[in-house]
Amino acid sequence: VVATPGALPAVFRVVNRLSQHCGQDAEVDTVEALQDALETLGVLLGDVRGSGARAAAEDPVAERRGLEVAEHALRHTQNGKDLLRLLGATDVSTQYDAMVVLQRIYHRIPKPINDALLADPMSLNRLMHILQNSHVDYVRNEALSFLLLLTVANAELQQIVTMQELPETVFAMLREEGLCTGGKIARDLIRCLSNLAGNTTCQRCIRETGGLGALVSAMGDALSGARPDADEEEEDDLGGRRMDVPEEARWACFLLLADVALAFLGDGGGARQGEPRPEADSNREALVRHGALDLLRHLPEATPTLEVKLRLVRLFEAL
Repeated sequence: VVATPGALPAVFRVVNRLSQHCGQDAEVDTVEALQDALETLGVLLGDVRGSGARAAAEDPVAERRGLEVAEHALRHTQNGKDLLRLLGATDVSTQYDAMVVLQRIYHRIPKPINDALLADPMSLNRLMHILQNSHVDYVRNEALSFLLLLTVANAELQQIVTMQELPETVFAMLREEGLCTGGKIARDLIRCLSNLAGNTTCQRCIRETGGLGALVSAMGDALSGARPDADEEEEDDLGGRRMDVPEEARWACFLLLADVALAFLGDGGGARQGEPRPEADSNREALVRHGALDLLRHLPEATPTLEVKLRLVRLFEAL
């Protein structure tokens, strides 16, 4: 398909034409045809995560094909703007397929997608709306995956999503999701927060909206292994919340959360000796005020790993 003259432009023409009719009154045939076109693009781009990414790395032909399709996609969709518009589709499967295609393009050529997002703030609004409001898990999780990718290095995007309450959304989803299982979604949520924690503007916003209190609470839940929403009948013999998080999972989550706290204290992995840390003192005061020095009380029966003990020591030293 990629080598056939005119084949890829034809696929993009189909996407562009059908995307203009993906609103509430879209016909079923239109929606299904658009999904088929997007899925075709996803296959041609190739997977960039998990086993698909390993297979592509071992297959230079597939890698070259994916890059060529990404270049065609940007050329025929106004540098991704037409694809970003699909995030506002009313059909959740269309939203999902659009996010898959956008991420596969972004992994290969990120700058045009970043520029398109910054040029059209509504695109980020649509993405945040999916994360905050979608009741379909696989769609919401794909939105999280896309935001995790977007916030790795772009300071402007980090600041915009922070103002759009991404940190609050992360902590709310962790309470629903996450520390009670310590699964991939919980870890991705914390990594997304970690991407924001290195940005001083984001730090200030998170601190001023009570985010550091939520961070300390999440660290306490990870250490204790108790679900924040545990029912009364799940209390243990001492009247405390039942220890129901697998130890390995909760230690993994705690280590990620502790790294976020250390970033707020200017002790992140990327910090250089002597580098100015304008928010560190205010962040330290807020963490202490919210009980960070009392985290050890969450360990009456737990047996933390050596790595967790060392991270706690490092955290207390930074406080």
